[in-house]
Amino acid sequence: MSLLQAEADAARADGRVRTWLSCSILLAGALWQLGRQPEAVAAFEPAVTTCLFEGIKQPFVEESDWLPEVMPELIEAASVRRTNRLREAYLAELRVELRGKRDACGGRGEAAREGILSRRERQALGLLIEGLTYGEMAAELGLSVNTVKFHLKNLYGKLGVRNRRAAIHAAAKARLL
Repeated sequence: MSLLQAEADAARADGRVRTWLSCSILLAGALWQLGRQPEAVAAFEPAVTTCLFEGIKQPFVEESDWLPEVMPELIEAASVRRTNRLREAYLAELRVELRGKRDACGGRGEAAREGILSRRERQALGLLIEGLTYGEMAAELGLSVNTVKFHLKNLYGKLGVRNRRAAIHAAAKARLL
């Protein structure tokens, strides 16, 4: 979680709006899935506000690939805060667009995602997202540091990446989270 937040903060500070939007949406989805709905909505709101006036929907549509169930819930939670008609219309359009995409793609299931990574690789990925060190991951999983490194090496290989940040982004894009 802290890695996504750090990347979002860095992107915003550097003026990399598209990266900031993606990180904010991914962070909101991860927080939502962890049951931290108020934090998720707080992370989601600035992205909605930024895209609202330009009518930009693509970042939400793209990130919905790995958040098919969560994205509609986040949009619904954001809709509860009725601030103005433009915002309500934007969120309604976004809902329709996501529903259309989900129907067109037929939705990809959890079973397909789980077959790509081993149980330990999925666990390591979850801890990687939280920003834990190798030692902290080893303690959490009850494994040696070398075993954790082995699982991460396999994970990186399957994702075709070389570092933590790239692994998190690739896993999110592949809907492995």
